[in-house]
Amino acid sequence: MRLSLIGLTSRLVAAGLTIGTTLLLARYLGPEPTGQYFLFLRVVALLAVFADLGFSQSTNVFAGRGESVRQMHAIIGRFSMLASAVLLGVFLIAMALIGKRVLPNYPRELQIATIISVPFFVYSTLWNYLMIGLGQIVIMNAVQVGAAVVTIVAIGVLIVGMSVGVVAAVAVYCAVLVLQTIAMVIVVRRLGNSAEFEARPGLFREMWAFGLRGSGGSVAAILWPRIPVFVLNVFHGAAAVGVFSVGQTLVEKMLLPVQATQEAIYRRMARLDPEGASSSMNRYIRISGWSMLLFFTGVALLLPFAVMTVLGEKYRAAVPVILVLVPAALMMAVSLLLATFFLAHLGRPGLLSILALVNLALNAALSFALIPHFGALGAATAVAITQVIGTLVVLILYLRETGAHPLELLRIDAADREAFLRQVRDIVWLRNQER
Repeated sequence: MRLSLIGLTSRLVAAGLTIGTTLLLARYLGPEPTGQYFLFLRVVALLAVFADLGFSQSTNVFAGRGESVRQMHAIIGRFSMLASAVLLGVFLIAMALIGKRVLPNYPRELQIATIISVPFFVYSTLWNYLMIGLGQIVIMNAVQVGAAVVTIVAIGVLIVGMSVGVVAAVAVYCAVLVLQTIAMVIVVRRLGNSAEFEARPGLFREMWAFGLRGSGGSVAAILWPRIPVFVLNVFHGAAAVGVFSVGQTLVEKMLLPVQATQEAIYRRMARLDPEGASSSMNRYIRISGWSMLLFFTGVALLLPFAVMTVLGEKYRAAVPVILVLVPAALMMAVSLLLATFFLAHLGRPGLLSILALVNLALNAALSFALIPHFGALGAATAVAITQVIGTLVVLILYLRETGAHPLELLRIDAADREAFLRQVRDIVWLRNQER
């Protein structure tokens, strides 16, 4: 619980800064330039996940098992550069041949920024997973908060103070990625000086083999909620992308509490016996599920009003997008927790990969069916239906694997209340000791 609260606090700060940056861009650039900015982010993330090949999952798992920090950092550094070089070559060829058809509204300046950003983005992603596996949640979130602070200050100065366009916003993103990478390298070198585990031969081959089993899932997991953005861009242009992306980004930030819990329990899930793992996961779902229900209800009531107040009439179409996405995001919160059980405890990235590929196919079909006629609302509906169905499938598989009764995931009992209060007492006691 202490790790979850530390991670959540840091994530909330970073999320607040990120939301602030999003609102600044949306308000002062307008829907179309904002759509180009989010399209750039989606392209970078998509290329990075193709370059990843499941290596982020193996980095997480093997770090949690206690491998050498220095050796793992050297591996992810070399892997980031090599994989990015290959993928960027493919990207340049694809843009030259079919870029105008599949990725309109993506000018040369954004293509250059993509080439610069991808290697740093791949490295930073792997670094985050390395920190999660090592249990270094505080350090990881401190770096992310620092990057978010620099970003919003620079965006505020350039967009608000100097009235520059989307190219400047993208340049800020690239510069912050470079600075963040430097900080990450320094952090790992300090951690590596105190590493207790020795390097061993064959580690890269083991990580590669483990990662390949989940590589399809890694690609599908990042691609399926982003497909609507690319389909929207083709059928309705960058302005529709801007409206949808504002709503989707705000709703995604609501999952931060669950993501903080997911990071905190990962190391524990990797080391518990089967009975302890299922019992702990049931409790995590019960407590987190009810907490998130209250949180989502409150935010769902306030968020549409806040969007209209801050961004104005030109973003009215984002309100129904938010209202459609919020209930499905609550379901997605359960899926995120259960994914930790299948990956960290059972070591089954292949199963998650298959499920993600199914989500990808379903979302693609729904996107092409709904977006041409319903625009941003059709995109939100496609994402929501996919999230609900995907969560139900993962939940059924979890219940079959553990033999748990569905009520065990819903009913708060006396032991839960006692465990919660004990965690609170421990946190208070520890803070008093630190003082």
